[in-house]
Amino acid sequence: MTVEQRARSLSVHLVLIAYSVLAVGPILLVVMNSFKARSAIFGAPLALPDASTFSLVGYEKVLRASNILTYYSNSLIVTLVSMALVPCCLARWRPGL
Repeated sequence: MTVEQRARSLSVHLVLIAYSVLAVGPILLVVMNSFKARSAIFGAPLALPDASTFSLVGYEKVLRASNILTYYSNSLIVTLVSMALVPCCLARWRPGL
């Protein structure tokens, strides 16, 4: 492998790593902040939750105020049925006929 090929490969990998950080970073931030109290989120949004800021109040509210388990089971049923039907539909499909 030449120096030019290595440099090109390195630059491609650096771009992919930067994009991955940009794509995954906000998701990790939301998950991390979901385990904090509201005041801790607004006080230090980038800090990891510790013993003084850890809270499951948000999860308690979601489980009490909504039927999240029903919604999740409905989504699971729709996903499993569609995954079972797609191969059947593709098996009967004949392109060009």
